[in-house]
Amino acid sequence: MTDKELIKEIDARIAESDDSLLSFAKRELGMILEGCKDKKGWEMQELVNAGILRSVYIFTLEDHSGFSAGYAIPRIERLLRYHPLSPITESDFKEENSHETKEGTTCQCRRCSSVFRDINKKTGKVSYHDIDKYVFSDNGGATWFGTRGCCGLEGLTDEITLPYDVPDHPERIYVRELPDGMYERVTDADEIEEMYKAFKEEVARSMEKK
Repeated sequence: MTDKELIKEIDARIAESDDSLLSFAKRELGMILEGCKDKKGWEMQELVNAGILRSVYIFTLEDHSGFSAGYAIPRIERLLRYHPLSPITESDFKEENSHETKEGTTCQCRRCSSVFRDINKKTGKVSYHDIDKYVFSDNGGATWFGTRGCCGLEGLTDEITLPYDVPDHPERIYVRELPDGMYERVTDADEIEEMYKAFKEEVARSMEKK
């Protein structure tokens, strides 16, 4: 059986299934689909829905109890994000993953691509970093971006210590862009809300022009 034939078979079983979890997923995803306002959005959401339903269907075949489902779900999510299930240790850095830089030697962790070990050639200092430790928003949380670092914010560091449990999600930080292209941190809730509203209004104006 080819991959396409297998997917076709799974889709047919999904259509016939009366499993409660699958029925719930169909209903919830269908509500999102109905909310799509244009043909392109509808088609894209339809494809996404089909992929999610296939994953849910496979999960239902395992016949999980409440306990086993609670154990499996967060681990499945971590694996889908390429996150390790146990802490990063020194043994996870292999010399074949090292290369020379102007400052010294850097080595990428074999179990998590965002984690690195750096050795400074002048001082011999060994440090560890998670370059995906943070994500940033300059529009009040409407969208988020990563800089593979700390966005130049004073007092913020992506340095970590071993053993290191890779977090489920990066820490979210609100920022405003300065005239010189740098950023500063925003913590005031009212300002964050205003930034969000301003962004949404700008998007709405752009859509009207189209």
